[in-house]
Amino acid sequence: MHSGFNITRHVLSSSHVAAALALTIILAVSPGSARPPADFPTTLDTDWGMEAKSPTINDFGHRIHDVGLLALRVSNVGVFGANWISPMAYRRAPFPSGEWPAGSGNDYLWAAGLWVGGITSDGDTLVTAAVYQGEFLANPLPQDYIRGYAEGMPGGTPREGDCEIGDDDGDGFCDEDFLDGYDNDGDGMIDEDFAAYSQQMFTSVYYDTVNWFNEFITNPEDHHYPLNLRIEQASYAWSQPSVDDFVGIDFKVTNIDTGRTIFNAYVGFMVDADCGPTSFGSNIARDDWSDYIEFDTLYTALGADPESLHISLAYMWDDPNPGSDDGGNARGILGVMFLGHKIDPQGEFAPSRVEIHAYRNWSGSGEDPENDGYRYSYLMGNSHQTTTIDGKVPKADDWRFLVSAGPFAEIPSDSSVTFQVAFVAGQRDPTMTGYPRNDESQKRQFLGTLIDNAIQAQRVYGDSEPHWRTSAPPPPPNIRVVPGDGYVAIEWDNYPETAGDPFTGIMDFGGYQVWKNVGWDRTSPQPATHQWSMMIDISRNDLSRVATGRLGIGQYRYVDRDIHNGFPYWYAVSSYDTGEGQYDFLGRALPMYGSYSQSAQLVYPHSGSFRTLENVRVVPNPFRVNAGWDLAETDFEYSGRRVCWQNLPETATIRIYTLAGDLVQTLHHNAPEANSETCWNLITRNDQLMVSGIYLYHIESPVGTKVGKFAVIR
Repeated sequence: MHSGFNITRHVLSSSHVAAALALTIILAVSPGSARPPADFPTTLDTDWGMEAKSPTINDFGHRIHDVGLLALRVSNVGVFGANWISPMAYRRAPFPSGEWPAGSGNDYLWAAGLWVGGITSDGDTLVTAAVYQGEFLANPLPQDYIRGYAEGMPGGTPREGDCEIGDDDGDGFCDEDFLDGYDNDGDGMIDEDFAAYSQQMFTSVYYDTVNWFNEFITNPEDHHYPLNLRIEQASYAWSQPSVDDFVGIDFKVTNIDTGRTIFNAYVGFMVDADCGPTSFGSNIARDDWSDYIEFDTLYTALGADPESLHISLAYMWDDPNPGSDDGGNARGILGVMFLGHKIDPQGEFAPSRVEIHAYRNWSGSGEDPENDGYRYSYLMGNSHQTTTIDGKVPKADDWRFLVSAGPFAEIPSDSSVTFQVAFVAGQRDPTMTGYPRNDESQKRQFLGTLIDNAIQAQRVYGDSEPHWRTSAPPPPPNIRVVPGDGYVAIEWDNYPETAGDPFTGIMDFGGYQVWKNVGWDRTSPQPATHQWSMMIDISRNDLSRVATGRLGIGQYRYVDRDIHNGFPYWYAVSSYDTGEGQYDFLGRALPMYGSYSQSAQLVYPHSGSFRTLENVRVVPNPFRVNAGWDLAETDFEYSGRRVCWQNLPETATIRIYTLAGDLVQTLHHNAPEANSETCWNLITRNDQLMVSGIYLYHIESPVGTKVGKFAVIR
């Protein structure tokens, strides 16, 4: 047996733990354990899952919650936040990690992740940890990418499990209880009868079924031995005011080992919340504070009876001292709310009521638990019987914290436990110069709008299933943005007009708003809020202004001619409702408005025809270093430099040569529509930066070939 209580410590700080895990790793299926699902990888590329090899944010690996004010990166390996997955993220800042408000450049999260621990029936004390150990994996198949949904989507039902309204395909069953991309009941349909919650919902499935052997950890007691788990994860975000400062998360943890029970199990959420402007780099980690607050409160909504709410909130904030290492510029607070878990009213197999079991905080200066024994002790706290709540941290430092639920007396084979938390952000009280130590009312004052936002998160989560329910504006339409020569056409369908409010069921569509963003420089992966402007508002009584007489995408069309070819523009179409069913104390309707971020699309207007290569052009030509064409750094263009071939056909191969005929780089262009472009980051096939000179390019495509020149000037 490999009991984790035989403890050897290997201390790694958050700044380099990801790099260590990216080193040589050997993967092996644990003898006698439950086998991974079909098509699960049995070999592992040493960089698999790391940022350098990851696809785009819409593909396998990660997605961004960006409809609200809290921009949060989620993954399908149990990790939240950008920086642990991407060790170079502070330098390139390619994704918001826990950015609040979105587009501000202030991040509040290094990484957070799921921890599950217990004692197996063969006597082993095991913990599977997403952060920092990276011990969960997902199938690298298209159906196992993170999947995105929204309330009001076609095929979605307002109440999961209610077959009177939820049998969308008419087979007499509410078939799919989780959106996982598979035909779980074998009826030939995928994710039918689903219930999507919130205006942006992401789902994923991942597993703990394999051993990780890191050659730099020589003690076999410190290797990872799997609990053999399947995790179903769903996360939720909203755009409307009062509910746009938090992201809710559901976990369902299932024991898929056919011959082993897990005893005295705990489920926890570990958070390394580094707070500060991303421009200050990794220095932001060393001057943070952490604490925990728990209280009961009454909340009375307009026209409603008072609600009794219990708030359980761990949080971290940046040192407000202007002399701190990041200048005290980040004035927000990031909290993680403990919301719910599986209960047993008799208290035999699970706690009899929802309550936190432990809040633990510790420093990255030598206190990170580096084996299963230590991690299990953090989950358990001081004992199985009593709640453990650590006090406020003693000084500013690089802190982490953990909230946990349990103990779950048994998780037999094919049994599950559930666990719910929420990220919530807010603004601390600017009038308070210091943090109060023991006075709860003063703590609540210091936490400022974080308290208000936490109350709203608790209300939306609710105290009964289904959770995460609130009224919302209509979903966005399905849109198409078509760039042209000197114009961009925005086209969309009428889907929002057919969708009722997900909470009240009222058909309350009010109109559309068309949005444009100018000035984006990729400092953040999405434009800042202040860069968006509304071009046109079309009420439901005035739709003839944009109607085309067609059906589907293209039923409505708006053309923007205030553009310059070759430059980036974002467009979006959002919906709003009439406010019917939602009234203030004077009886006035309260309309709700969708967000431009729900449907935002990036385009580059251009000239030319795709039928020949005659109008293909290189921009900029010549390329000059540090010219206005350069944008902010990204993973692809980490220097911010790019050269683009515009007006390409749907497929083409571009080969770049020196004047001496040496091949510099080959680009493969494959786009769903013609008149598109492919860009190059000026990195050669030998991973070197291009030097000054004249270069040749050769384009090969189904519509012909073309040879041209361009210059690089440094």
